[in-house]
Amino acid sequence: MGKTDRVLMVALAASLLANVGLTFMWRQSRGASSSLSKSRFDERTLPHVGARLDELHLLGLSGEKPDLNRGVDAPPTVAYVLSPTCRWCELNRPDIDSLATQMRGRYRFIGVSTTSKGLADYVAQKAPPFPIYYVDPSSPHPSFQLSATPETLVFSPGGAFVRGWNGAYLDDTKASILSFFGVALPDISK
Repeated sequence: MGKTDRVLMVALAASLLANVGLTFMWRQSRGASSSLSKSRFDERTLPHVGARLDELHLLGLSGEKPDLNRGVDAPPTVAYVLSPTCRWCELNRPDIDSLATQMRGRYRFIGVSTTSKGLADYVAQKAPPFPIYYVDPSSPHPSFQLSATPETLVFSPGGAFVRGWNGAYLDDTKASILSFFGVALPDISK
């Protein structure tokens, strides 16, 4: 083995040790930082408490504007934010459909798509158990970023935002949703 080969072997060994060390440190810090990161992510993307449902400017598939406020005697509203091409939204579909079915009469469910592109085909194929609207691209909605999908947003009977969750119905998110609504959702992991 020549001098160049030995130098390359030493460099390769040092690189391997550095990568193993970095992987070990990352795995140890992952649990502590993921809850902090998720908390910061939720704070940035969820509407502020008290934001109004009518601040969401929505359109139906045929261009109609839905009546989002039903008054204080109406049930609370759950707005499920999705996109027709969102992989996590598709994984959540059995859960959100079951939740909407179980909560029928106690909550009003609506779907809110971040885009109208492909929405008509999505609704025709998936037949969700709640109406689906899309965000009016010509109206600003500063209280609602609606950039992350999926999101589950709960509004009071008067239309004020009270609680929300970002992401797929996994782990802590699913447990929190189950606790909030007091339901069981299908086990789709089998």
